[in-house]
Amino acid sequence: MIVKHAELAPNRRWQLVVSDLDGTLLDAKNRISPENKAAVADLAAQGIAFTLATGRTDWMARTYISQLKVRLPVISFNGAMIRDCGSNRVLYQRSIYGGEVRQLTAWLEENKLDYLWYSPDAIYYPGHSERIRYIRAYNRMAAEYGSGGVPVLPVPGPDSPNIASGLVKVLAILPDPDVNRRMRDYLAAHPALNGQMSSDVAMDITAAGTSKGLGLSILADLLGYRLDQVVAFGDNDNDISMLEAAGLGIAMGNASPQALAASSFQTTDHERSGFAAGIRRFVLPENPAAN
Repeated sequence: MIVKHAELAPNRRWQLVVSDLDGTLLDAKNRISPENKAAVADLAAQGIAFTLATGRTDWMARTYISQLKVRLPVISFNGAMIRDCGSNRVLYQRSIYGGEVRQLTAWLEENKLDYLWYSPDAIYYPGHSERIRYIRAYNRMAAEYGSGGVPVLPVPGPDSPNIASGLVKVLAILPDPDVNRRMRDYLAAHPALNGQMSSDVAMDITAAGTSKGLGLSILADLLGYRLDQVVAFGDNDNDISMLEAAGLGIAMGNASPQALAASSFQTTDHERSGFAAGIRRFVLPENPAAN
């Protein structure tokens, strides 16, 4: 385990832990290890609150929310939405509207790219989408756990009310560096949009100004916590703003170089329950560095 910036581990009592899902709390097979589940339970036993911040729709996190007994609102869509999943009440949302959705979709189709639309309560896919199979795989897993999946529907026509009422995210699959560059050029010409990589090939496109860091700031304020009382775990570029905003940012052993540079500490990777290792070393009160 590599420790960075030891001077950033002051004597303080952490009040809230917020974790990314993919590549952080989940292993490569989208499972939460027994060690990570136990670490979340230990946080609760010590009176430390816990919730999730994910690029996913929260509907694709609800199996994990149930497994971990998360009671707090969840940050989803890379900070574009905060929802109390118990009541389904949306506490905060930033959307992409009308013309921007139509222009972006036309560009993705023209470049023959896979993509998905996300509204707060459904995912829409074009007929040629391969990515939708990952969503359907999650829905099958959710059914096995007895929890609901997310509705999946074909992308509607350009005059659909789904566009008028706003999307929360468009996921674009960028299979090579040249396509990634052209996508970034498109976004540079459309300042109402923001793109963040959530994996090597997946870009989450949301309304400008959206970030997990902003979502974390809003959530902490809603819950009555200061940001310097918050610990954040993440692994990818879409986690950078959250790692920087939190009082303690912990990057996974599998983190991108940029996410690692934004963190205070590094733990082990997601295949070795790095979340639990980070909780034990840096957060729980019995550890001198955590107080």
